[in-house]
Amino acid sequence: MEKLIPLPTMKEFIWDEFMEPLHISVKKMADDIFFNIQKDVDMRKAKRMNQKRFNKIKPFPRKKNNISLA
Repeated sequence: MEKLIPLPTMKEFIWDEFMEPLHISVKKMADDIFFNIQKDVDMRKAKRMNQKRFNKIKPFPRKKNNISLA
């Protein structure tokens, strides 16, 4: 019967691959993760709340330029 290598927990993976080699504290990691998640949630809410207004925005028509640079 084959012996299987035990799978690391998410905590072990994050610690071994990111926090320890990059010298990131638990507090710094938590602050960065929650800040980015909250920022993403806020942006999605703002987009949903203002989507109708965004859809009404039309680009200005471009004027044809008859200026020759040659």
